Amino acid sequence: MKRLLSKCLLAIALVGLFSGCSRVENNAVILNDNATDIINRDFYESNYVRGAYYGTDLIFEDESYPQYRYFIVRNREDFDKIFTSDSGVDINFSAEMLVIYTFRSIYVRPIELRELRVDTDRIRIDLNMEQKRAFFEMSRGDACMPFQRYVVIRMGKSDFSDIEVSVKS
Repeated sequence: MKRLLSKCLLAIALVGLFSGCSRVENNAVILNDNATDIINRDFYESNYVRGAYYGTDLIFEDESYPQYRYFIVRNREDFDKIFTSDSGVDINFSAEMLVIYTFRSIYVRPIELRELRVDTDRIRIDLNMEQKRAFFEMSRGDACMPFQRYVVIRMGKSDFSDIEVSVKS
């Protein structure tokens, strides 16, 4: 009986080890997973995404608006164009940079960084929206009006020009 119990516990530990593995490079962390309030209003209005609600029945559905946008912030000048003066984001641009990803979302759930890989000219970011329900519970209605969501990621300085982001909800 003890042997069977120890084998089951070992199997559970191995499954947890392999399912929990992710690769996060360059000491990357999410600084803010819903940063709309600290984005400069002029920048926000000039970078709308398709399908989000912007008030007074304003929803951009045509192809001229992208489904998502990303921005790479490597210096103070770009930072000052994007963020408000009281953003609370502290960054050392000699060693760090920001990646900002914005997209249309219908959930306000917290987002976690599952994986970030840097190649020579490309970065791959996998984000996961938190699911706050137990396995046996039915899904709950926590969706809201589509809105533009900003995710701000701080990472070590790197030289890449292309980003691929996936968000699992």
